[in-house]
Amino acid sequence: MMVIFLTGLVSMILMRTLRNDYAKYAREDNDLKTLERDVSEESGWKLVHGDVFRPPYNLALLSAVVGTGAQLVLLVLLVILLAIVGTLYVGRGAIVTTFILCYAFTSFISGYVTGGMYSRNGGKSWIKSMILAACLFPFMCFGISFILNTIAIFYGGWIVNDVYGFMLLVFLILIIVTVCVTIVGTYFLLNAILPLVL
Repeated sequence: MMVIFLTGLVSMILMRTLRNDYAKYAREDNDLKTLERDVSEESGWKLVHGDVFRPPYNLALLSAVVGTGAQLVLLVLLVILLAIVGTLYVGRGAIVTTFILCYAFTSFISGYVTGGMYSRNGGKSWIKSMILAACLFPFMCFGISFILNTIAIFYGGWIVNDVYGFMLLVFLILIIVTVCVTIVGTYFLLNAILPLVL
């Protein structure tokens, strides 16, 4: 019932807006004053309809975010699939370990999607986008966990024993494996689309 109500509401709003637009465009009035008034009254999508053809300002960051998003979608599906199979409940911390290992090895997808989007939009410095894709999510996660652990230690507790040693170990493993696998993914894509230019 709610879906039908919302569909009717949206269709009534669209019909009213489009009816006004059709009436305005149907007038064949060559008066310059009317034309100027009509142009100044345009709002919404009519003002930005040509902007879809402009290249984005920060293409490397956009490509890295899209590639990391594709990697995280695949990662979540993979971890859910492993949880359904039943292999994640063998010990304490098995889900976190599986998440970290799957993240490191699905970086191929991130490099592939990032490189593809960057090259399709005419990007020139693909190394910058590849490094952003490899380091964006791990740096955000470790920055947040560093701040949380520092606050926890300041208040007399800790989240993990030997916090900073553990964080450094996981960080090094992630960066080394993630960067290598992202390089492989980007390299495969660039060799498939265009010759590799260093």
